[in-house]
Amino acid sequence: MSVKVALPSGKRSDGGAQRNETYWALKRELDEFISRGPTHDGATPLHHAAEEGDDVVIEALLAIGADVDEVDSEGQTALMLAASWGHPSSVNALIRVGNASINLKDEGGDTALHEAARANELETLSQLISLGADKDARNKLGATPLLLASHAGHKRIVVALLDAGAAATGKKSLMRGGYSPLHAAAANGSTECLQDLIDAGASLRHSASDSALGRGTAGGGNNGSRGSATALELAEDLGQSGSASLLKRASVSEFERYGMWGNPADAAAAGAGEDDGGEYDGGVD
Repeated sequence: MSVKVALPSGKRSDGGAQRNETYWALKRELDEFISRGPTHDGATPLHHAAEEGDDVVIEALLAIGADVDEVDSEGQTALMLAASWGHPSSVNALIRVGNASINLKDEGGDTALHEAARANELETLSQLISLGADKDARNKLGATPLLLASHAGHKRIVVALLDAGAAATGKKSLMRGGYSPLHAAAANGSTECLQDLIDAGASLRHSASDSALGRGTAGGGNNGSRGSATALELAEDLGQSGSASLLKRASVSEFERYGMWGNPADAAAAGAGEDDGGEYDGGVD
């Protein structure tokens, strides 16, 4: 897609419009950049400007026809780079001026929101959400931005996504094999993220398959033959005592409140994904 935006023009002292030498110098330089085409990694001048957060160059490139959604060799757009490098004003320029496609996915299925969540860029993430990014977009492994943030222990990102309505439980939240944001936080000892997820209604009883838990590699598995594990069981298997203690307390509290049948919200979330057991099917949205 090509976007045409008028470059600024100079003004003569008598009030007549006249594009000055600076304008033409800039235009010649930008025309030359565009004529060179992508570099060896497929990156264009717009990619480089987005990575640097240079909004003036971004808008100038858009004005002379740069393709805002062109991808590099990894399938990344300029918007994805602006998101991962933490340039909210560049994100705004690319979307509002260039009409960038906010939910495009790269070769791994990640969106700009995934990139912001992974990089712990709160301001950029908030900007993307405000401009309509899909909060529950899943990559090729089924990971949502919330799951990535939970895995990394990025509490502020987790809170921002939950506040914006990202799914903490149920089919929308699950990675392939049923791996959930709660599993991700438990496995990495991210107790603050765990508490936020629990407060948001994440299922304490949901189990992920051994394959999703990486049994024999990351999990090692004191109970590798179990076949599946809840977040609590995973935390215990990995020796994450802080996570395990928090999840035990939460489980006791849930039992005292709801009895042996557990939180009714769990059943509702499971029902929403009953066609495939509530697990992600591995496709790309």
